[in-house]
Amino acid sequence: YGIATPREDKRRGGHVGVFHKDAWRINQALVAKGVIPDYRPPNIIRLAPIPLYVSYHDVWKVAQVLKAIIDDGDIEKFSDDKSTVA
Repeated sequence: YGIATPREDKRRGGHVGVFHKDAWRINQALVAKGVIPDYRPPNIIRLAPIPLYVSYHDVWKVAQVLKAIIDDGDIEKFSDDKSTVA
């Protein structure tokens, strides 16, 4: 994973962007695990930690899910075919 979100305060918005060569399949795996991501071609996953109802623990859990998706090989269950909506 890499961070796609700008580091400069004035250039950041309300989301966090991460990039990965298998972003589409990771996006599908996140949805299957109850996380609501936003896939942006060609390789970015956007996550929006809304402070009104997303806790620090929620953010920590998503980070653990992102790690597990790769470590456990969960992305192998999902197609790289982008003709479906995730």
